[in-house]
Amino acid sequence: QGPSMSRLLKAFAEAERQLSRGGGSGAAAALGLRFQWFVQDGASAADCAAAATLLAKRPRAAEEALAGVADIDARGLLKHLGAVALPRLAAGAFGPEETTELLHALSRAPDAQLRRGLQASSGAVQRAVTSLEPQALALVANSYARAKLRDQPLMLQIARRGSEVLCRADASATAGLAHAFANLQTYHHGLFSAIKRRLSEVLHELSIAEVAACLYAIARSLPPSHRGDPVEAAFDIESPRGFGSATLPLFERLRQEIEKNNVNRETALLAVQAMDIMQFRDEITASRLLSDAVLGWRSASPTEICTALHAVSNLEVRSVPVSQMLRLPALGRASPQQLCMLSSSLNCIIHAPLLPARARLRCRRSYRAWLRLLSDACQAAVVQSPARDEEGQASPLRSASPAAALGCLVLLPSSTWPCALGAAATLPDLRRFLQFSRHLRSAQHASESAGGLTTSELQTMVELTLRRIALAEKAEVSFRAEVFAAPFWLDLVVPAEFAAVAAEPMLE
Repeated sequence: QGPSMSRLLKAFAEAERQLSRGGGSGAAAALGLRFQWFVQDGASAADCAAAATLLAKRPRAAEEALAGVADIDARGLLKHLGAVALPRLAAGAFGPEETTELLHALSRAPDAQLRRGLQASSGAVQRAVTSLEPQALALVANSYARAKLRDQPLMLQIARRGSEVLCRADASATAGLAHAFANLQTYHHGLFSAIKRRLSEVLHELSIAEVAACLYAIARSLPPSHRGDPVEAAFDIESPRGFGSATLPLFERLRQEIEKNNVNRETALLAVQAMDIMQFRDEITASRLLSDAVLGWRSASPTEICTALHAVSNLEVRSVPVSQMLRLPALGRASPQQLCMLSSSLNCIIHAPLLPARARLRCRRSYRAWLRLLSDACQAAVVQSPARDEEGQASPLRSASPAAALGCLVLLPSSTWPCALGAAATLPDLRRFLQFSRHLRSAQHASESAGGLTTSELQTMVELTLRRIALAEKAEVSFRAEVFAAPFWLDLVVPAEFAAVAAEPMLE
């Protein structure tokens, strides 16, 4: 297998040596193009797929195969190979196995060029998946998930094929297929019904990483709130659309695996995200997953910290020391959106009921760090520097989102407020708070925020009930909805004189 995988690369290395002996240029800038021309000049589909796998998964072995070639960039060569292979794939030159191997390799270097090539190859890949076995099917689905490309016709074809063959899938393929569909935010009832059945058969073969992937997939595949209660669906064992038959055994398996202490950061974050979405409260399990020994808080990225602290606040995990969280190096690298999310999550943790002493802001240093985080979030909201995605498209920061940051400041206990503000806040911080407060109260902010507000079903039902009571009591009442009271929005405002009239029938 080794010689066949490296055949194309060795042939290119030999061509480069001959070129060098003939006085040709070995410049790195031209190396990729020469490799692309070489591949285009008759390389077989099997050799292309094998070389892509070697370049993507075993770059050192690729360098050995390219012995004598200077300035090797395995990732760059992989992209040049893809530029030749993807048009051939679209033309139907690759068989099912070669298609799987090629996509799995190319998806390890995702970019706009790869996504365009995959879109052009959709028809060919759809034909290929009709004959794939479960493991290959999972690899193709995960290739599209890594490329962040949701090709609906292809996903439907994968789901149909998966429903047919999952009965013979191993644990890895079952978890991989579920995780790929969750990452692409795609749900197919037939496929997930087959996944639930197969999970009951391979449960004890799942590794802890696969258990976490399955729980995350279920959490991301719950029905939207307008179709029912997502949390209820997560643990429903009677309804055909419920996931309880898989969720409960998976959580039990997660507990068993955690006791063996073989959990890494990626697995822990997947698991706590699933617990967060499904509101599965287990203090011992969550504390072990969020421990410093597992997560390594000081080396975690801002995104990872946002994910973890969101779970801590929602699940009310009481073992995380807030003072240490406020001194994490990654907070200095957080984006504007992340600063606002962090301030909101930390506010929930600090003011949670029955808070243990280790989570309180107990010293001036902690207060200073907390106020600085709020100050940075407020400045981010006022400046509104747009974030950009991989395609370079701007996604403006909504000015309403950091209102939680100012809410944090307001919610500081009144007994500690003078100490916190007077002793810990700096003048630049106070200026930012004032600037943000003025921004929130501005007419521009109110009009911008109102455009993005939504009325909940509960809010509508309350308003309709109050109007019925007013009709029954023959009272002329005017209600106001979505009233801006900086930094918050009030869903419904009822006149004081009507409150007493409405209270009695509502209580009855």
